[in-house]
Amino acid sequence: SSWRCGCILARGGTVCCICSHSAQPAPVAGAQSRGVMAFVNEVLGSWGLPGVSEHLLRKAAHFAEFTALGWWAFLCARAFSRRAARWLPWLWGAGALGAAADGGIQLLAPGRAARVSDILRDSCGMLAGLGLALAAAWAWGRWAARRK
Repeated sequence: SSWRCGCILARGGTVCCICSHSAQPAPVAGAQSRGVMAFVNEVLGSWGLPGVSEHLLRKAAHFAEFTALGWWAFLCARAFSRRAARWLPWLWGAGALGAAADGGIQLLAPGRAARVSDILRDSCGMLAGLGLALAAAWAWGRWAARRK
């Protein structure tokens, strides 16, 4: 179905996005981070809020990338199985392995590093995405049942 294809493409695109960002040399990644940070801090400042550091922004970006990966991983599982919740431990395990592989990609990029804390943070992002998607699927199911 088109839903299944869309989920698979979105998940694959998320994986490509994560890997391409991690493979960038430090100067390129730093320049991108500083550009995004300037924009984010400008918006926060216009709201009267304090700005964020480049370090915080980069860690939050990795968490968000893996949150998206968890979201799409669950929706892909849901597209193929009505009992996708049974697959949550396996999906999270695959995401944790992906986080470790992402750390390996960063180690190969000039000037980049990977820490165990980064892998744990990315794994938590994956778990957050799985949880959000599970909650969204549950809410959608309840909403759809009430409409009948």
